[in-house]
Amino acid sequence: MTPEVLQEPGSDWAPLTRAALCYGARGYLRSAEEWAQNLRGKLFPICSGEGSFKRFEKSRTAEISYGGLSFYICAENSIVGVRRDGSEWSDAPLFIGTAEDFLSNRKWVEYHPEITSADRAYRTIAGVLTSFNLDCMQAIEVGAAVIMARKSTVLAPFERITLDQWRYFKLDDPPEWDTRMGSRALWHNYHPRPNFNVATGPAGEKLFAIHLAPGTPQQESETRESEEKCADYLLEQMRKQRQAGRPQAYAWAAFHVEVADLIRRNELPVKKEAAIEQILTWFKTTQNQNPSRSAVSEKLTPYYERFFKSDRKPYRAFLS
Repeated sequence: MTPEVLQEPGSDWAPLTRAALCYGARGYLRSAEEWAQNLRGKLFPICSGEGSFKRFEKSRTAEISYGGLSFYICAENSIVGVRRDGSEWSDAPLFIGTAEDFLSNRKWVEYHPEITSADRAYRTIAGVLTSFNLDCMQAIEVGAAVIMARKSTVLAPFERITLDQWRYFKLDDPPEWDTRMGSRALWHNYHPRPNFNVATGPAGEKLFAIHLAPGTPQQESETRESEEKCADYLLEQMRKQRQAGRPQAYAWAAFHVEVADLIRRNELPVKKEAAIEQILTWFKTTQNQNPSRSAVSEKLTPYYERFFKSDRKPYRAFLS
């Protein structure tokens, strides 16, 4: 059981803003093998078996080749890099930054219109990273991950922050780099974005050095709410590979990526009927398919029950 008060972060803790890549829906991914299996399970149902996957030994790091591009993902540092297949990382990469930056900044795609597959590849990898965010949120909800922080002062010991407390906090922006300090900035004003984890509450309360620590998941009950079961089902379906010889009638894997991307960009309509119209248009214009209105409605239902009920907040309330 996770201690309530600690003086130092545990070896299996991760700073909040880079913790998502270290967690699955059931909790902390302790081994490199378990992490790679989780990543592979998220990737291949989306890209329909295209591309290749290379895991770095003894590290939560992988390189994915897809659409003529190579994507480097490192969970420990929450770093994502992009380069052209065949080029070296020592050459100018197309993108390198945090997973958060990758999800919020797609300018590198716009800067390289000659790479015709860049947009499709970006959306695929963004869908994988968004799935990690959703898994991390679920781990927090069920107690498989707990939020730890120093309250009020940086000298305070670590204490657990309950979920109902955390909902009222907002992460602070990292300080600007002070170029006037020169090399001294490394010691006095160096706050790389992935490790700057300070949040402010509604009355000015402060949390410092916010981390996620492995917790103990709550026991599932036979009376578990139906929307929770639907959410679990959806997440599992995104991880499973398609069964050989049974192609889907419609591009539902791509549909799930599109919906996850809309949620990430806060662009999924609040009204389900409007979302159905938007998705039907998306199917027609991007997939050249016309699924029935009822089929789209059925696929959207778990998302709306999970993320848009009046007593729930969007997943970004947990990680932003």
